[in-house]
Amino acid sequence: MASHTPRKDYRLVLAIALKDIGETLRNKNVLALVITTVLVTVLYRYLPLIRASQELPYVAIYDAGDSQLVPLLENSAVVEARAYTSEERMLDRIRSGDLAELGITVPEGFDDDLNNGRSAALTAYALHWVADEDLTDLVQIAEGEIAIQLGVFVPIQVSDLRVFPSPDSGGMAVTLAMSLVYTVLMIGMMTTPQMMLEEKQTRTLDALLVSPASEIHVTLGKALAGLFYALLGGAVGWAFFAHVVVHWWLAAAATLVWALFAVALGLVLGTLLEVRQQLSLWGWVVIIPILLPMMLYLLEDVMPDIVGRIAGWVPSSVVLDLVRAAAARPLTTADWAIPLVAAGAYATVAITVQIIVMRRRAR
Repeated sequence: MASHTPRKDYRLVLAIALKDIGETLRNKNVLALVITTVLVTVLYRYLPLIRASQELPYVAIYDAGDSQLVPLLENSAVVEARAYTSEERMLDRIRSGDLAELGITVPEGFDDDLNNGRSAALTAYALHWVADEDLTDLVQIAEGEIAIQLGVFVPIQVSDLRVFPSPDSGGMAVTLAMSLVYTVLMIGMMTTPQMMLEEKQTRTLDALLVSPASEIHVTLGKALAGLFYALLGGAVGWAFFAHVVVHWWLAAAATLVWALFAVALGLVLGTLLEVRQQLSLWGWVVIIPILLPMMLYLLEDVMPDIVGRIAGWVPSSVVLDLVRAAAARPLTTADWAIPLVAAGAYATVAITVQIIVMRRRAR
């Protein structure tokens, strides 16, 4: 084949990528996959809100003394209240919430102040992403119930210090992470081989390879097309969970390395397989071992320690940690640098495997 200038190589790759991006919109199988996967993101986002409509408002309480208020609220039929042994434990519970919840600190000597007619007040905390109107509603509900239980109105002062998740928190950050991991993996890994298999069956791939485009051009073009849709799926996920994100640069980096990993796996499958029925089988053979360890990692509190440690280093768990870090504050360098390097290494390995497979197929 005649040599190409870098500019001509770029134009060939871009032309193939644009062709695949356009054809994907007309491919019913691929389009159904993309739409269904994005709908999973919508489900992840709004399922907690559906649950909230069926549950009582949650109030986490730290009682610095031994106030009569705590048992009264724990037996309330208006709020679901639970006491914690320290303010930090109470704040940890708030950090791991996936709904608008309230944390309340009862100061030492609260009962004495009430009994002696002195002014008494409670301090409330909420996650940074809780909307002001939702926070106002929670405060009003709590104030009303406290007034009924104590027979006197006690104001609740909302702290100016909003609560942020930590890098290992659960709650909405985990919901976001699971949504992003699944969406980008499914779209990136399944879209590209779908297009490659269709071209193999219609013989259009052979026509591409006898054109000025080499197998490298075709592979890079399809990788760009797959990357486009994987990043698009990730962007939709971030849009639905934008209120949770603190570090957008880390969110973008996590999405990019995960998309590269997913697309590289998709290219390997598309290169090795010959018919769509094989993809339906082998796709899940690859996906399940990637996603299952992430579930075990999230259950590390009830799993053997060795299982949690191993599961924490699989690609999906590493990216989950990156996404949780993107929603956390404060954030140390170790919280994001180690998982980002690991995720980049996994993406590099996947790309290397694809290069090896492609060269062997070309011989």
